[in-house]
Amino acid sequence: MALANLIEKKANLPPVIVLYGDAGAGKSTLGTTFPSPIFLDLDNGLRAFDVPSIPIDTAEKLEEAVSALETEEHEFKTIVVDTIDEVETIYTPVVLKELNVTSLMNTKWGVGYTARSEKVNAIFDRIVALRTKGIIPVFLAHSQIITISTPEVPAYNFRTLKLQKVASTHIVEKADLVGYVGNTLIVDTNKNAIEDTERAIQIGYSPAHLSKARVLNAPEELPMNGKAVIKLFIKKSEKAGEKNE
Repeated sequence: MALANLIEKKANLPPVIVLYGDAGAGKSTLGTTFPSPIFLDLDNGLRAFDVPSIPIDTAEKLEEAVSALETEEHEFKTIVVDTIDEVETIYTPVVLKELNVTSLMNTKWGVGYTARSEKVNAIFDRIVALRTKGIIPVFLAHSQIITISTPEVPAYNFRTLKLQKVASTHIVEKADLVGYVGNTLIVDTNKNAIEDTERAIQIGYSPAHLSKARVLNAPEELPMNGKAVIKLFIKKSEKAGEKNE
């Protein structure tokens, strides 16, 4: 078979966006700035916004909403999951019932937590698959601080998604962009905060927080606007097209 027939041409799909930060950082506000959004509202944080949303408080309602978005015609260009860590919360009673236990801590070897993460990953993948319809999947999440310990350096604090490791690893691997939404604090030698920079989407490498962007020569940060995020990937697609000409 000829080499040209073996090479797979990549589909030009919308990016998978993950944006996380502390409560009140502006994640939901940021979500409203993406093109024609509909929110899957698990966090009840949209009271101040006049945007289309589906209130969700059970796993059954979430799956019904995703099924409707998969099968029905609509004009939405972005699906905003607000928040993906609340998806973990609503799947907890489902897993407890399936395993016939009263607490995930009552399962050996973390079986309960793994089962819940697998359900989170499955619904995440279904929403990501909607990119084939031209829909941008945006997942908002709260942050947590964990301690990183390695043989090379002393233990240090690191900000990441507020998710169990199995779900977090899967989501970060699939994401085209993981941005920390917040301010950068500059601290003096006495451990006093001396400057609080303007809030931004931080996507460059940092030892202080999780971030990534599958874009060559991406900036360290982006303004708090969904259109700026999408523009970053439109430029990437245009450059790829130029190389193929």
